[in-house]
Amino acid sequence: MLITEWEMEMRGIETEIAREMAHPELREWTSGPFDRSLLWFIWSMGVSAGLGPALRTAVTAATYLVHRGLEVHELERFRSSGPVPATAVLAGDFFSSKYYLLLARHGLIPLIGVLARGVRRVNEQKVRRSTWRWEADPEGYARLCVEMETIIVRELGRQLSLGDAWTELVKTAGRGFALARGGAWGRGAVLPSLMDLYVWRSATAEERRALHEAGAGWIGRVRALYAKYNAGGWLSDQLAEVCAAIRRLFASLSRVEAEGVERMCSEWEAAWATRVPAAKER
Repeated sequence: MLITEWEMEMRGIETEIAREMAHPELREWTSGPFDRSLLWFIWSMGVSAGLGPALRTAVTAATYLVHRGLEVHELERFRSSGPVPATAVLAGDFFSSKYYLLLARHGLIPLIGVLARGVRRVNEQKVRRSTWRWEADPEGYARLCVEMETIIVRELGRQLSLGDAWTELVKTAGRGFALARGGAWGRGAVLPSLMDLYVWRSATAEERRALHEAGAGWIGRVRALYAKYNAGGWLSDQLAEVCAAIRRLFASLSRVEAEGVERMCSEWEAAWATRVPAAKER
């Protein structure tokens, strides 16, 4: 199988990220797979902005490190894992801080403030999400979840002065990223994902009551409902709709820009092609 120059560039970006994340005391938080859908999306933004390979690598790696830092801090949302390990907090801060050095080395000082502003906005939205009465307003909660997925890349897009097509593209991709997270409850999360909201809406009053009373059996009951209501199939269909909309939007992009966005969609579709009803691990 031939490897394209874009795939080679992406391998270089992943190598750069792995290098920045490397720390002997934080291996637990650096061993997971990369979210290549996000990497390809950020890369496409760099292509659209006319950045050369070196700057594309720096911007993509730095933005991903910000996301990874925020993601590690999300452990506090999980009910079954006990207290948040101190190393998780340190790892999140470590990954986020490395983007400062990476951007500074490439002279991209203004972008440091842009990403820092995005981190602040994400954390503000996390506070809103933690207090949202999602059972009373699931649609509003879902919109908030989708918005949070793209706060960082929206800030990046403004800084890169991307064209109008990207505004709608980022908005649509936000739903894709939120969907691709799969079932949060099935991994012990306190707050629901979009897939969990679907299951909650589908569940009977008796099933909802059983979830409230499940205690230690919470995850098992949730996963049973994933299977009963074919949550994986629902999610796969939703992602197919999102990807169809994205493909219509990137018809106006150049071939190279479209390459990265297409690969983002392909990553989502491949992850859910089997329609497995259990929670997807990130």
